[in-house]
Amino acid sequence: MKNLTRSRILTACFIGGLALAGAGCARDPGAKEARFLKNGRSFMEKKDYARAILQFRNAVQLKPQDAEAYYQLGLAYLAKADVPQAAVCFRKTLQLAPQHAGARLKFAALMATAPQRQNVERAERMAGELVAAAPDNIEALDTLASAQVRLGKIDDAEKHLRRQP
Repeated sequence: MKNLTRSRILTACFIGGLALAGAGCARDPGAKEARFLKNGRSFMEKKDYARAILQFRNAVQLKPQDAEAYYQLGLAYLAKADVPQAAVCFRKTLQLAPQHAGARLKFAALMATAPQRQNVERAERMAGELVAAAPDNIEALDTLASAQVRLGKIDDAEKHLRRQP
């Protein structure tokens, strides 16, 4: 009788352990990160930037090598007008995914407003590369023209602005 009770207890523990393991698998870091990104985007649509930032920061913590999580976090900081934090996030995105077009564009736009000439020159180069890859990208054309105005290249800026549809 004693062995029968012990057997039931061990069986119940084994089944309980399997159930917990199954629940843990259903919530792997990738699935959790996807949920945080989805929730963050939802908060962005509602213009609730503080909550969006929390969601995107949770996604970054779960998968610190995911460039998209940093990019979304940067967009949320930018929407909240926290330019320094946005720049940090876009820079991190570009470290993880150097060809991320969205991050390149946002980072170039931020650098085009920087007081240091070398940053404005870098913004001009980045925006120029984006325009070469996508000539109809209005935001890239605006960023390029903005950088060129800051560099005193008014004629070049005007030429790019006239290309806009």
